[in-house]
Amino acid sequence: MKVTVRGLTAASAAAVLTATALMSPTTAAAAANSADAFVPVDEGTQIQIHVTAQCSGGACTFNTATNLVVGGNPVPLPPNTW
Repeated sequence: MKVTVRGLTAASAAAVLTATALMSPTTAAAAANSADAFVPVDEGTQIQIHVTAQCSGGACTFNTATNLVVGGNPVPLPPNTW
């Protein structure tokens, strides 16, 4: 299943969020942050993208998760969606 919204896929949106986080240099010894973004699919459906960044010792680890949100309720995407 590939969901495209105005030329932007959920994978592209996650990549944009990650790239944006990477462009901001970290000056602290350790930091953690998270963000959610919603990409509309149709009138009652959205794709939720959650990104968490944990930075320590000059290295950062990024974790991402996605859900399909239908009628305000999250529905996990099937395996191998990407």
